[in-house]
Amino acid sequence: MGSVKVWADEYLDNEDNYKLSDILLKWLLGEGDIELEEVDEPDLSDFAVVPDVQGMADNLKSCL
Repeated sequence: MGSVKVWADEYLDNEDNYKLSDILLKWLLGEGDIELEEVDEPDLSDFAVVPDVQGMADNLKSCL
């Protein structure tokens, strides 16, 4: 868990986040069968090409 605020009342009451705590506590206590979905490979086709900002900064050209 990345933050202690996950266990705060404001977070648990917001959008049914209490389900996360229920699943985590069941897993820690070994109660019931909890199945997590496994993803084989993420879809990597949606990457955006970022320009070489450092290279453009090294080649500044005046406009006047």
